[in-house]
Amino acid sequence: MNHPDRSHFHVKPVRGRCRHGGVTVIELIVVVAILAVLATVAVPSFRTQMQRSRVEQATVQIQGTLQAARMEAIRRNRSVSVCTNAATARVQAYETSNPSVIIRDTTWSNAVTLGTAGLSSTSGGWECARFDSTGLAPLAATSSSSRYWRLAAGSEVACLYLDAGGLSRILRQTTC
Repeated sequence: MNHPDRSHFHVKPVRGRCRHGGVTVIELIVVVAILAVLATVAVPSFRTQMQRSRVEQATVQIQGTLQAARMEAIRRNRSVSVCTNAATARVQAYETSNPSVIIRDTTWSNAVTLGTAGLSSTSGGWECARFDSTGLAPLAATSSSSRYWRLAAGSEVACLYLDAGGLSRILRQTTC
């Protein structure tokens, strides 16, 4: 009688018993416990990274719009306004004298909250800064000595400052 080749079955004696390739329940429990510990460490870190990424993306959107508006104000020799709306997570640049001429219009993640100071308020929840035809960003008459946007998601915070010279800078700090 011919027997099929059984060399692919690896049978190893373990303390007097035969053991087939596989895992025991104890080994499986140990692996699941290790994975659970790793997940509890990784999830908060991942959440923080996602918050940081959202704040960074929103900050870059606003700063990019500020830079584009400044360049367009100089190029067109006209005043350009940059307005943000926290409720709609939107930033828009347009010719101040003709708001229908949109230079840039973009949005950011609505998971990022926005606070402002030193900007001019308009109807509809818009907060605005203005570049004159030379690219300078004079302070509004009612404004304090600094203008900024405070962007936050969870514990991640960034402050985007705009100086009177029209230059913006980003600082990572909890208070602006």
